[in-house]
This record gives sequence, C-alpha cells and structure tokens, in this order.
Amino acid sequence: MNKKSIAFQLGLSMLSILILVFAATIFLNYNFSRELLIHAMGENIDHCGLSVLLWKMIGVSVAGLLVILLLFVFISRRTLIPLSKITESIRKFTFGERLKRKPKNEVELLTDSLSELQQKYSAFLNEQNQNKRDRRKYEKDLKSAQEIQSVIIPGQLSLQEHPAVELYAAVQPAESIGGDLYDYFFIDSNHLLFVIGDVSGKGIPAALFMAVAHTVIKSKATILSAKQIVIEVNRELSRQNSNQHFLTLFLGILDIQYGILNYCNAAHNYPFLVTTDRQVRMLDQTHGLPVGIYQNKTYAGDSIVLREGDMMVLYTDGVTDCKDDNDHSYGVERLSENISSTMELSSQDIVSRLLKSLAVFRGETPQVDDISLMAIRYLGRKN
Repeated sequence: MNKKSIAFQLGLSMLSILILVFAATIFLNYNFSRELLIHAMGENIDHCGLSVLLWKMIGVSVAGLLVILLLFVFISRRTLIPLSKITESIRKFTFGERLKRKPKNEVELLTDSLSELQQKYSAFLNEQNQNKRDRRKYEKDLKSAQEIQSVIIPGQLSLQEHPAVELYAAVQPAESIGGDLYDYFFIDSNHLLFVIGDVSGKGIPAALFMAVAHTVIKSKATILSAKQIVIEVNRELSRQNSNQHFLTLFLGILDIQYGILNYCNAAHNYPFLVTTDRQVRMLDQTHGLPVGIYQNKTYAGDSIVLREGDMMVLYTDGVTDCKDDNDHSYGVERLSENISSTMELSSQDIVSRLLKSLAVFRGETPQVDDISLMAIRYLGRKN
C-alpha cells in the first residue's frame, strides 16, 4: 500500500491514538485503584496486590488494543483498501500513464481526476458542436449535389415530339447521390444518342466524376460515330483523372428514319434486344476497356438494324448484382425472364415493373450499388 494513501495514514493515526489512550488508561486506572485500596485498607496496603492489579490492567488494555486493531484491519480490508483500488482505476482511466506528479493521497488524486474529466468533457462538447456544424454543412452540400445531379439527369422523352421512339429511364442511387449516369438527346433531327454508364465507386467522388463524364459526352457528341465519340470521351476523361476513377459505358446512336443502330460498348453490361417475334438476345460485344484509364486507347463499334416494335433494355450492374436475404444475386437469367414477360408493356411500365421486381427480390437487404434501367422501343418513322 502507498505510504501516502489515506488507509496508511489513518492506520498510523489510529495506532498512535490507541497507544496514547492505552498508556493514559493504565495510568489513570492504576492511580484510581491505588487510592481506593489505600483509603479502604489504610497503612496495611498490600504492595504485591497493587502489582498484580497493575498487570491485570495492562493485560486487559492490551487485549482491548488487539481487538481494536483487528477491527481496524477488518474495516480497512472492507472499505479503505477497495477505495484505494477504485481510486487507482480512476487514475488510470483519466490519466493513463501520463500522470507526471504523484498525488499525496486518494482525495488529491480524485480532485485531479475530476479536474481532468471536466477538461475532457469541455473538449468533448466543443468537438460535438463542431461535428454538428460540419454535419449541417455536409448535408447542405449533399443537398446541393443532389439538386445538381437531378438537373443533369434528363426528363422523359416525349412521344408527341418524337413519335418514332419510346424511351424511359430511371436511376436509384445506393446513397444520397450515385455514380450511374444515363442520357439521351438528338444529335440532329434523325439521330438519337442514348448512353448509360457506371462510374467506379459510390458517393460524392463517383457523382462528381459522373457529372464530368456527362458534360464531356455532351460536348463530344458532334459526329454520327459511337466509337469515335467514346474515343474522344476516353481521351478527355483520362487527361485529368487523379482519383483513378473509370467508367463503363454503352453508347448508341439510333437513326430513327431507317432503324440503324450504331453502338460502342466500353466494358459495360450487355444490353438486351427484344424483337417483335418475342426473341430475347444480348448484344454481347465488348469494344474496349472502361473509359478514363488509358488516354490513347482505341475502341471498335458495331451496327444493327432495328425493326418496328423492337425494344432494347439497358442496365447497370446494380441490377444483376442485387442481393436478397440469402446473399443470392438477381442475375442475368432472372432479368432476361422478367424482360421477356413484360415486352408487351410500354417502356415506362417495363422499367417500373423491373424496379418493383428488384425491390421484392431484395426484401429487407440494403441496396449496396446504384441501379439504373433504360428501355427503348423503336416504333418506326411515322408519316
């Protein structure tokens, strides 16, 4: 036990007091008893009896002293020693191993610990307040990012303005904002460009890269060659890509007058083509690596002819990689079956039905990746 502890100091104090009380008691009792004997027996006092009386008093006092000491030891073990252990635990919790000066006793140690805890609590409150301010700022910035992303994502294509094609798309970010992108616009009066892509990663960094990619695609869409647009987009995105993001991309240019589709697939998920005779097949050609990795990478392309009533369904890997409660994936086969069962519906109804199917399949499992779907039906030139 520490010689400066309360238990040690209290023990020394009690022992000193007991010795003094012991000596005083013996002295007083002996004198008192001696006076009584002298008064009762006069000059015939027995000095041998006085000696015996004195030793009896000493024996009784020593026995009483031992009983008190035993009581003190018992009380110390039950109260004071546990108190010292608790105080030491408080010291370690508060200061760890960095306590520079040794406190005199438990009271001083508890005082120092209380002062230290008050300082830590004040620092904690300041940190909490700062975190709240940072959180409010983050939420404000996130809301602004959501608004910007909602502006980037186009509205639905109007059949009244473009009766040759029916198109509908939707995106469900895994977080507040996501890295999936889709877009569609007319390069000229006869050529519809549509694109769907998936940026590596999630959250704000992926959303920023998505916004940049969306802008670059818009700026490079000045020619009627899907592969050449992808080459230009890749070259531009690869120049300043310090975060090493990349983008899988499917870009198509549909001639709505003749139904000719020119497309380029930069390592994106294979889209489905559903023909009017209810055949479902995949456009399973890959024409190069994801964009944004190698600046001078070249890409190939392909062309097919869509017949009136043919439909394409494009998606990101958040669809096929969607997990259920048993960690099973939604998969390409399930997606193909659901597409074939909904081919008579409109593009909007097909996308809505597939999103509902994904939600039922996922159940209570959290969505871990962005989900994007696009359905395009070629209706042919309306004269």
